[in-house]
Amino acid sequence: MTTNLTLPTVHRKPRHSLADTQRMFASVVLRRLTPRSRIQKTLPNSCPTKTLAESIVKPNNRLTSLDRIEIYNRTYWFRLLDCFREDFPTLRALLGERKFSRLSVEYLEAHPSRSWTLRNLPQFLLRFLKTHSELIAPHIELATDIAALEWAQAIAFDGPTLPPVTHDQLVGANPAKLRLRLQPDISLIKSHYAIDDYLLAAKEAVRRHNPAPRRPTRQAQPLFIAAHRHDNSVYYKRLDPAAYTLLQRLNRGQSLAAAFENLHPMPAPAHVKHWFETWMSLGWLIPAEQTIPKKLSQTRTRNSSAF
Repeated sequence: MTTNLTLPTVHRKPRHSLADTQRMFASVVLRRLTPRSRIQKTLPNSCPTKTLAESIVKPNNRLTSLDRIEIYNRTYWFRLLDCFREDFPTLRALLGERKFSRLSVEYLEAHPSRSWTLRNLPQFLLRFLKTHSELIAPHIELATDIAALEWAQAIAFDGPTLPPVTHDQLVGANPAKLRLRLQPDISLIKSHYAIDDYLLAAKEAVRRHNPAPRRPTRQAQPLFIAAHRHDNSVYYKRLDPAAYTLLQRLNRGQSLAAAFENLHPMPAPAHVKHWFETWMSLGWLIPAEQTIPKKLSQTRTRNSSAF
């Protein structure tokens, strides 16, 4: 797998445009390292890396052009691989170092960093795993669920929070027209594994320098989990199956009345009252038409230790 970059023809001493120089520089920096963590000798178009380096980077009295560009190549990959390790410690514990390293390199080559924030680095991982399941075999389902929860953890940590819906907005509202959705920092996850317990156990094992915990066994009945932020801390809250379905439907744009149609099992009114009291107290629900102001988008500092 190679990074999709169009490479201009390289001559020994050309005069490149700024755009061509940037493309050539990126083609080297974003190219994966060798198994010994060194720069590759050739590019995807068979051009020697040394030739390209000499056309865009000047040597100095200590380093050749190739040596200098290799510093950027290695720094880029070491930084991104370190971030990936920090973001997915439980997935790494499940797969083991070798398989996780291979997954990281394959993913990052397919989806190099294109954002100002490293928080967005894993945003395509779940989609990537669907088409590259061989990288997480034989624990495909469990690994995918863990990746989903760890990505939800990142979203919960620094996702924006909007003003929640108020009791006054709900009183007297027509259920057929009332539309609510979840705060942007909340993710809903369904899994046949106790991934929330496993994630917490894996983190505790790392903290205590203990071996990774035993893999959870698959359960016949799925668990339903909401990853959310409260008082600047991330929590996992298990949900009743009907509550999970109801929240999913609301988040997809259905009216309150439509979300309750054919809900199975149909919850008792007391349960519904308790759910909404809890969701309102946590500030989970917002008016569906509410949008995210740009200044609230991704304003928090990346800090994996806060998870």
